[in-house]
Amino acid sequence: MPKYYLVVSSVTTAQRLQKLCREAGISVSVVHTPQGLTDRGCSYSVVVKEPDFPRAQSLASENQLPVRQQFLYQDGTYQKI
Repeated sequence: MPKYYLVVSSVTTAQRLQKLCREAGISVSVVHTPQGLTDRGCSYSVVVKEPDFPRAQSLASENQLPVRQQFLYQDGTYQKI
């Protein structure tokens, strides 16, 4: 199943979004952003499955949590959205 990576700048932001998603019944995980996806050093991503991606995006926006980049992971490759 395709997964989406919402890239954020800090673990604190990732944890806040994770908490909001879980409270909304969305299963997510927080990971270090895979190497090569960003040109910056350390960043974190909130990983969400395809059906829940639009709601996770909305939660980030509604709560003013800045998402720096978004990627679709499918068939072993990442595609910037």
